[in-house]
Amino acid sequence: MYKVKRALILAAGRGMRLLPVTKETAKPLIDINGTIIIEDIIKKLKEKGIKKITILTGYKHKKFKYLKSKFKVKIKYNFNWRHCNNIGTLYFAKNKLKNALIVNGDTILKENIFEQEFPHTLMYGEKINGVSNEWTLTVNQKTQQITKIKKSGGVNIIAQREVTFIGQDTYKKIRKSLKKYRKSIDMNDWYFEDIIINDLKSEKPKIKIYCHLVKKNSIFDVDNLDDLKRLDPKYKKYNQDAETKALIYAVKKTGLAPEEFDEIKSIGKNYICQMKNGESITLSK
Repeated sequence: MYKVKRALILAAGRGMRLLPVTKETAKPLIDINGTIIIEDIIKKLKEKGIKKITILTGYKHKKFKYLKSKFKVKIKYNFNWRHCNNIGTLYFAKNKLKNALIVNGDTILKENIFEQEFPHTLMYGEKINGVSNEWTLTVNQKTQQITKIKKSGGVNIIAQREVTFIGQDTYKKIRKSLKKYRKSIDMNDWYFEDIIINDLKSEKPKIKIYCHLVKKNSIFDVDNLDDLKRLDPKYKKYNQDAETKALIYAVKKTGLAPEEFDEIKSIGKNYICQMKNGESITLSK
């Protein structure tokens, strides 16, 4: 068994789909029914004796600083957060992966699903009945080893959840790939999970990773503004106008940062995007 040495909380993203709530507040710092998401994660980690906690920030990073004194956690700032996915954020903790629990900072926990030790490298998963658009884990039913990770859903799947444990059996391989990130423009759009996904697709996978099943509805993510409204009535006053919806769509489609767009016009079946660098991009709706 590998004892959890530390937790790394990924909290650099913009939370675009929750605009306008996230215009001034980073998604992990949202208050839901009196509980701030990231504070609840920290408390639950500490309840399980996981005291070494590093928060990896980017967007609105200064607003996370109070956590340092309140909870005695470390904070690392990903200054490149605008131009990379979470692989770039985890890069800043590449030397702290050994026996580390990686948790998305916007993960909502209905109960404490953390543990102090694990037998191997693993990802949390949840059995979903019916149709789901969540990332899907293909799992060997005998060994619980994950053989494939698909970035789309299906029917009666095991959905990937927002917690990964990197044991000492695999951390060197993952760290090696993280080091390549700074030398590869192609990897900027990767999630750190892509390291595992691509390894599993290879002829001779080097990373052994297993599924750790959690109870239904014990862990989930607020995917959009409607989800947030259902959880907490105080957010019902927020709405996304046509301009905000167009920006969210354009950012998702292009992978570009919101601040790179100057104006977006809806013309027929297309969005015409005027960029701040003078270029124009046409996106079909």
